[in-house]
Amino acid sequence: MNKNKVGARKKIINFANTGYRKTGIVPSLKEINKEFGVCLRSYFSDGMSGLYKLCGFTFSPKQNKKRFLEKQWRELREFKRKKIIDFVKREYRKSGIVPSARKIDKKLKVSFWSCFPKGMNTLYKLCGFRFSPEQKKRKAIYKGQEKRRGLGSTTKGRKQIIKYFNQQLKKSIRSSRVAIERKFSTSLETYFPKGMRELYQTADIPLTGRLRDRKELKEQILNYIRIKVRQGFYPTYNEISEIFHTNIEGSIRKLYRLAEIEYKRDPNPFLRYKKEKKLADIVSKLFLKLGYKIKSISIGPSKPNGADIIVEDEQRRLIPVEIKAFQKFGKIGQAENSPYIRNEILQLKRYIKLLKAPYGYLVTSTDRKTFKNLPLNIKILFGKDLKQLLLQFKMPKELKDLEWIRNSSISYGKEEIYKKIHDRILRYVKKKLNEGKYVPRHEIFQRFRVNPDSYFPSGTREIYKQLNMDPELISNYRMSRNFDKEKFKKRIITFVKEEIKKGHFPTHKEIQRKFRCLIKLHFPGGIREMAKLAGIKYNRKFASKTPEEKELIRQKIIGYAIQKLRNGFYPGYRDVESKFRINFQYYFNNPEELYQKAGYNGSVKKTWKNSGKLLKNNTIR
Repeated sequence: MNKNKVGARKKIINFANTGYRKTGIVPSLKEINKEFGVCLRSYFSDGMSGLYKLCGFTFSPKQNKKRFLEKQWRELREFKRKKIIDFVKREYRKSGIVPSARKIDKKLKVSFWSCFPKGMNTLYKLCGFRFSPEQKKRKAIYKGQEKRRGLGSTTKGRKQIIKYFNQQLKKSIRSSRVAIERKFSTSLETYFPKGMRELYQTADIPLTGRLRDRKELKEQILNYIRIKVRQGFYPTYNEISEIFHTNIEGSIRKLYRLAEIEYKRDPNPFLRYKKEKKLADIVSKLFLKLGYKIKSISIGPSKPNGADIIVEDEQRRLIPVEIKAFQKFGKIGQAENSPYIRNEILQLKRYIKLLKAPYGYLVTSTDRKTFKNLPLNIKILFGKDLKQLLLQFKMPKELKDLEWIRNSSISYGKEEIYKKIHDRILRYVKKKLNEGKYVPRHEIFQRFRVNPDSYFPSGTREIYKQLNMDPELISNYRMSRNFDKEKFKKRIITFVKEEIKKGHFPTHKEIQRKFRCLIKLHFPGGIREMAKLAGIKYNRKFASKTPEEKELIRQKIIGYAIQKLRNGFYPGYRDVESKFRINFQYYFNNPEELYQKAGYNGSVKKTWKNSGKLLKNNTIR
């Protein structure tokens, strides 16, 4: 062997022995090749196994690799263990709670159990904690509950609840028991054993509603009625409820009897129109001073059509003005829980549309509203705005009249009266519909002497909507001036488009049944015109067939019958109509004719059903 080669072999053997003595791991093939810049196989024909024998190692290269990997893992695990211990100590100093194994896995992206196979006990010892995981778990559960509740001791909890309650009061919100318990995730009785009454008393806030003494509250209401009557005003049901924040049991007349005062009121309808007339006079004078011309005034039961006042601006545009002479405690807008109280805004929008006005005015004597957003084409003048204008134009008499309108009320139980008239109108219209008659707007006025718009702001259409009926499907309605023929045509075309999307082209009869009308009156061109207006391809299949088209469909039906008969199935006329969407009798007189054309030579019984049995004795050509 070459001397140089022998020398190189000795160097490699010495390098391997030295590496093993220092680290306990024999250098790998890659490390040896890198160190000497040679190929190991050129000096040791047996490779690493030959090197191990010459070095006197009693283990194989595979065993050495295993040792190397174990050493690497130990070093990595020690690094991870140190990282986990530092994290746990830091979290414990910060919050007083030792993180769980799951939290450690999630935060550090390592496997806790691969670093601590014996579990949390080993971790606690290495961290130097003087308590066990079980003891800390109980403490963590308690702390977690306390954190969720957001409250500590009873004193601290009471302070926090009172602080929150006062903050809500500054926002004009009276927090209920449910709101407080939802906020702090605890029972109110835990901190205030006597409930909301104790909370109000501790916070030094006057009691309201049912928390007050009922006898004292009753006496306060009766005294208020006596004082107001001496001043010439009769407090209403709504006024008392608003001032005292309570619901009154029984009628307003009973309350007056308890106050030992005679309940004297003008008849409701007359007082109502008297108030509206006075307010209309005030508004008409103000609008003249603002540069408008008065075109018409329609106040009273004999003039139910259109807006209360119609004015003309400088550009000669007609502007509707709706008058609402409400008491100062009344509210403008649709009541949330009552479908019977009129919607003044919706009513005015209809007048704007009829007059094609750029905007409209809603003038009211109250300052209160139930809505948040107002349409851009509606302007409102509240009671405070009217006062300001009357003071500006120096009109003391009108100002006094406005105060009378604001302090007098037209009725008690207004909602009940509206409800009764509303329901009577519905019953009357339903009765007439059962007789096949359409009830127009003027008939309702003549019958009930009320403006239908006051009870149904969207007009007569709303009446039919509440009765779950479509007025456009009534022939009498389609003869009235309220019927929009173009809109009705668009509705039919929309129906056709929707049916096409479902894969079905509606026939002439289907459309006629759906809309209860003669299609030719609206579409003289029939199905072809409908298809053109709907922007779809005209399908000849749904119109009258030519003899050639009819024969082609007959052949398709016969082919379908042959196929079904071969499979042991007797197709009936309903099967054919469902498959081809045609009238069976337009192509065949009866199923026997179809079977004969299909080549079936057996007897035909009327009692046959599509049982699916195979044909045995009968043959098909």
